[in-house]
Amino acid sequence: MSFWRRAVAYAGTAFTGAMLLVAGLLKALDPGGFAEQIAADVPFLESLAHPLALGAVAVEVVLGTAYLLGFRRRLLLGAGMILVVIFLAVTVPKLGSDDPTGCGCFGNFVVRTPAEVVVEDLLMLGGLLLGLAGGPGSSLRAWRGAILALAAAVGAGLPLAAPSLPLDNFATRLKPGATAADLQLQEVIPELASGEHVVILAEASLDSCQDVPESLLGYADTRPEASFWILHPSDEMAREGATWLCLPGTEVLEVPRPVLRPLYRTLPRSFDARDGVVIRTWEGLPEG
Repeated sequence: MSFWRRAVAYAGTAFTGAMLLVAGLLKALDPGGFAEQIAADVPFLESLAHPLALGAVAVEVVLGTAYLLGFRRRLLLGAGMILVVIFLAVTVPKLGSDDPTGCGCFGNFVVRTPAEVVVEDLLMLGGLLLGLAGGPGSSLRAWRGAILALAAAVGAGLPLAAPSLPLDNFATRLKPGATAADLQLQEVIPELASGEHVVILAEASLDSCQDVPESLLGYADTRPEASFWILHPSDEMAREGATWLCLPGTEVLEVPRPVLRPLYRTLPRSFDARDGVVIRTWEGLPEG
């Protein structure tokens, strides 16, 4: 078999391997969000969404590593093809929609339309098909086996450990330096474009003022110049506002969940924005 044929086969599988490895590691940082995406895309699997998310992450990490190491056994390539076909089966029905939220194998980390995701999946499938023409590839030597074992450990362990690690600024789109446009909040809160704003993402309203932590009230006292907002994930349209009297002047908005989901791993989560740019985040309610 010619050198160029093997080189092309490796390039194809390595491309797909890199895509799968990066996608698996990114989704491992927020397995809960990936599970929600599975439940939304395949409702009849909702009860199995969490274990499926954990299993899919491990498979992507191991397959991606194997392809980068040069393994091109038909069984491994076939497993990758099945995985990519599943990606396509989930994404193709979304064609025609311009909503990029939570779409594709990179989840919330990269904003793409369904059409762009389909192109990526077809490129990955093409890479695996090229791999079939290049023979079985590398042999399983001890050092390659050790790397695969490490990949399996990371793929299985990272999504279990990640939710308890302080990774929100890395694992979501909400981080210092992000703009209102990056967060897709420019239409939800047009006022973010100028001035000082403190935004709280919360699952449920604090119905009783007795439930409001003293730390939040104390922080609000130090920021009289800032506007305070509370955003609740829901199926309602944004800008259906109400005033939260427990913290005078705070406006409460119901925001479509797909808009907010890329901004948190758990709720509540908060951020401070000035002139449309995030300058600080909190894993919880704002406090000094």
